[in-house]
Amino acid sequence: MEATILTKIIELLQGSVSAIWKSFTSNRPTLPRQTLRLVADETQCWWSLGTVGGSPAMQVVSRWHATNVSDKKIYVVGARLLSPNVQGLVAVRDSEGRVFGSFPIPPEHKTELMADFWIQPPNREEGKDLVVRLEFTDNLGNQHKTKKTRFQSQPRSKPQKVISGETVYSIADPIVKRVVSVLKAEVDRYRGCGRRVGGLGSVQTSFDGKEFTGVGADWRKPDAPMQQEVVTSPTIGAIRSENLDALLTVFQDLVTPEERETFVRALIARIHRDEEYASVGYFIILALFRLDRLGEGLSKAKADLMGDKEYGFSNLLWVVDGLLRFEHSLFSDDLLDDIERTIDGIEEHPFRIPQRIAAIRALRLSRGHSEGGRLPGTAE
Repeated sequence: MEATILTKIIELLQGSVSAIWKSFTSNRPTLPRQTLRLVADETQCWWSLGTVGGSPAMQVVSRWHATNVSDKKIYVVGARLLSPNVQGLVAVRDSEGRVFGSFPIPPEHKTELMADFWIQPPNREEGKDLVVRLEFTDNLGNQHKTKKTRFQSQPRSKPQKVISGETVYSIADPIVKRVVSVLKAEVDRYRGCGRRVGGLGSVQTSFDGKEFTGVGADWRKPDAPMQQEVVTSPTIGAIRSENLDALLTVFQDLVTPEERETFVRALIARIHRDEEYASVGYFIILALFRLDRLGEGLSKAKADLMGDKEYGFSNLLWVVDGLLRFEHSLFSDDLLDDIERTIDGIEEHPFRIPQRIAAIRALRLSRGHSEGGRLPGTAE
């Protein structure tokens, strides 16, 4: 009898505990455990020898196709090699552009991410491939292990390909000599802060009291009805560059129209896929914009720069996209036509240039007049 009563008491307690636990866990939010599918871009996975703090090291570079298979917005917050155990830097491509940073991957969306690592001391000899697994961590705490990936060994250093290099000392014209000096400085700046890290050499953007590399990311509020293609207050955003300031200072010091035309011609002539300045076509275009000669530069770029192997034409479009966003009041209606003419029929990604031009025209119509005036710091 006592055993029967004890058994029933135990059954009642177990039922109560089970009910309480079920009630507790049923109210907890469920988090997806499988959020990402990762596939290596094997053509972009390599390693090479280098140094960190003066000591030998090996850099491991990887690129991945990442798909968010969940119904939630996912951030990739960490990456590491599993053997050896090394933490790395990870960046995700913006779903609406070509900039890498700490961007989310929208639900059921595919994008690219890159993860770079430094192993110190090196554990491979130059010429031997590295085969290793990686692990990525998302913002929900999920860890995603990859299959074994092969990283091909690259030479310690690659000679810079100079297609048609020119030496400054050999240039007779003093105006052209100064132009080339600044362009070479920008090429060097771009090597240190280029497309791989979302930069455009010396170009920076001031926005809402903050400084951003290049032309910055495109900040948007999702599902919002307001106009977000352009910054409506001209005092909020501006694109600038130290090297551009130096170039414009040279221009301002020129006195005659002939001298200033020599200056502009020197810039336009160097917009070409076979020039050593192909990678900094964006810088030349930015200068021509400040000099009210953007239309000529765009025409030359479409004819002679498009199709280059340095992302020069794409970077150029990226700068135009940023200028339309932050400094649209400086574009005449004719110049907007020139830009549309430039992107018509191209295979390059136009960023959001078409949408920004449409927004600018609508904004001007809503205000009852056209905008766009002479650019600051230019000659009449």
